[in-house]
Amino acid sequence: MLLDLNAWGSWASIIGLILTLIGFGITFYGVWKTKNAAQQANNAVSQVKNELVKLNTISDISTAISQLEGIKSLHQEGNSWRLLPEKYAAIKKILISIREMNPNLSRKQKSKIQAAITNLTSIQNDIEKCNLSKTEPTNVSDMNAALTANIDDLFAGSVLI
Repeated sequence: MLLDLNAWGSWASIIGLILTLIGFGITFYGVWKTKNAAQQANNAVSQVKNELVKLNTISDISTAISQLEGIKSLHQEGNSWRLLPEKYAAIKKILISIREMNPNLSRKQKSKIQAAITNLTSIQNDIEKCNLSKTEPTNVSDMNAALTANIDDLFAGSVLI
């Protein structure tokens, strides 16, 4: 009789070990499944962030283009020279933000944005000098041609975003 109890005890230990191993297997599978779900969620969040950055960039480029078109009109009117340096500064801030906040921009896109910033700075400086000397710029058509080229470059770059 004592021998039978030992045999039952051994069988119970073996069954317990098998159930424990099955339990660990199920637990590890659950952990693996949870890890994959977390990685998929993380990937989805990254994709959404990238899409939001793209949308914000396109919106900012549209704003900059619209403001540049407005500046061209003010150039042609010729009576708002005192207001223009501030407007140029605002557009430059937008373009700098676009350039710095978008790591996925190509080298060519960054170069076009930098060229626009440089051009805007040059025109802003010319206008500020004219404002200080109480004269009007004489190269308005050149300014507008340069701004048109910048607008075209910004628009072409936004299509590629």
